[in-house]
Amino acid sequence: MLRHSRTRFAWEVEGMNWRPLVLVAALLVAACGGEGGPATNTAPSPQGIAFTLKAVNNSGVSGDATITTGSGSFTLTVKLTGLAANSSHMSHIHQGSCAATGDIVIVLQNVKADGTGAGRATTTVSRPYAVPSTGWYVNVHAGPDLTTAANSEGIACGDLTVG
Repeated sequence: MLRHSRTRFAWEVEGMNWRPLVLVAALLVAACGGEGGPATNTAPSPQGIAFTLKAVNNSGVSGDATITTGSGSFTLTVKLTGLAANSSHMSHIHQGSCAATGDIVIVLQNVKADGTGAGRATTTVSRPYAVPSTGWYVNVHAGPDLTTAANSEGIACGDLTVG
């Protein structure tokens, strides 16, 4: 029951002082950003980050790739044309750029070509997508492994962008 008197305030109901509770509630709303700002989205990026892979060393191989980011991971899909029919090609993310090459950072799935020379590979990487200031690029090699020098030659390259 609400009581009004000269010694009691409207804040008191049945002998309980509600003023401290109202004050605490107001502070909690203020501390939690009660004005309703934008939410942080940690769900995967549905549209992806696209980039182009260009032919290198006169290979005639080119294509595109897409990175889809997730919470603590990313997926990279590479699609190429101009490969030898039914061939396999190792691919990596390297530090640097196609113009200023660097060491391998992440090993990707081999790109496997079908009978027409169109190839595709999808790799999920268990770490956040965060391109360093020194850059990253995808390099697709001529062969399936590093057993010969000819296999290690690059045939397609694309610089990654910040998402």
